[in-house]
Amino acid sequence: PATPRVGMSIFGRWGAREAGAVDPFDVTPAPLKADKYLIYVNVIEAKDMLTVGDQNVLDAVVEVEVGSMRRTTRVQPQSTFAIFNERYHFRKEFETDDEARNDMVTISLLDATGLGGLRKVTVGSFSANLGWFAAQPHAELHRRWFGLERPGVQGVVAKVRLTVSVLWGDMVQRIHDEGELSDDDLIVTPAVLRKSHVVVVRVHRAVGLPKLDIFGSIDPYVEVSHGRETVRTSQINNCQAPIWEQQLELPYVSPANSSHVTVMLWDGDLVGRDPVGAVTIPFDAIPLQKSDSWFEGEEGHPPPGVTARWYYFYGAPPLLGGKTGKKMNTGKMRGIAFRGRVLLTVWKREQARPVAQSFELPIGSMMDLNPKRTVDVLGRVTLT
Repeated sequence: PATPRVGMSIFGRWGAREAGAVDPFDVTPAPLKADKYLIYVNVIEAKDMLTVGDQNVLDAVVEVEVGSMRRTTRVQPQSTFAIFNERYHFRKEFETDDEARNDMVTISLLDATGLGGLRKVTVGSFSANLGWFAAQPHAELHRRWFGLERPGVQGVVAKVRLTVSVLWGDMVQRIHDEGELSDDDLIVTPAVLRKSHVVVVRVHRAVGLPKLDIFGSIDPYVEVSHGRETVRTSQINNCQAPIWEQQLELPYVSPANSSHVTVMLWDGDLVGRDPVGAVTIPFDAIPLQKSDSWFEGEEGHPPPGVTARWYYFYGAPPLLGGKTGKKMNTGKMRGIAFRGRVLLTVWKREQARPVAQSFELPIGSMMDLNPKRTVDVLGRVTLT
C-alpha cells in the first residue's frame, strides 16, 4: 500500500506534495497573435550575486530588454545585495503572429564598476520568449525570484526578484494586496541542473522551554520549513521538557532561493499559535547521504558519523512584545533571551521526487516504512 504522507505548504496544500511539482517551464508558450501588447516589469531586488574577477562587491545594475527595447535601473554601488523597486512598461505592436511569439524578454544583471560606470560587465542573465510569460497564470509572475546564468559558469550566478505581466486586448493589470504571499521557489531555465534532496530532521526532545501560557506551561511542537514546504511534529500539551521521537522529511531542490532550512519552536493554542524561537541550518552544512548508500536499505537511518546534537533557541525577553519581539522569536532578528534547546539529528539524502512527510521513531528500512501516525497542521494525530 502507498505510504501516507504528511506535509503542508504555507499556501494550505494538504497531504503529499512533490517538490518542484509546480514549474513555470512546464507550460506551453501562449500562441500570441499580431496585436498590441503592454509588458510591465517591476525590478524589485537582487541577491547572491557572484562577482566578476577578484572583487567582493559590485556596482549592481539590472537591464530589462523586451525585443529591441531596453531599460536600465539605477546603479546600486558596492553591493552584495541590492534593492531597486523600479517599474517599467513596454508598448509593443506586432504585425505578424511569429513576431509576437518569438519576441524575447531578457533580464540581465550588470557590474558597472569599470571605467567609472561606463563599462558594464554582464554578471548573468535570464531569457524567455514573450509567449512563455503570457502562458503563466493570469499572464503574470508576481514577485518571483529568477536565477541568472552566465556562459561557462555552472549553476546560478545571481538571483533577481521581479514582477512581469503581459497584457493584450481588454486585459487589465492585476492588483495585489500589500501582504499577499508570493511563491519563493526559484525560477531557472531548463539549462540549469537541478538536484532533488530530502532534508531529514529527527526531533528527539527539548528541555528548558519557557512558560508562556497563563494556565499551564507551554504546548510545544517543532516545525521545519524551507520556502513553501513545511512539516511538523505533533503537539505535546503543558510540557516544558517534551519528548517527540519523530522524524521529519522536507524536500529541498537546489539551486533554491533560500540557502538554509529553518527549525521553529511553536507554542500551540486553541486559536492560533505563538512563536517561541528559531534556528537556521545552512543547507551546505548538512551532511549528505549519497544515493548509492541508501539504496541498500539504510535510508531510514543517518549516515555514519551523524549523531544527535543540541540546538539552542533564542528569542525575545519576556517583556518585549510587538513586531520586534515577534521578529526575534521567528529568527528574523537575532534573539537575546534563551528559549530552550532541542535535541536534533540532521542529515540530507539525494532522492528523486521527494515529498514532505513525518514518521514516528523508531524507523526501519524504507522498503517496509509505514508511519504509525501522521500529524496535520493543527497537530491532530491520524493513526495508520
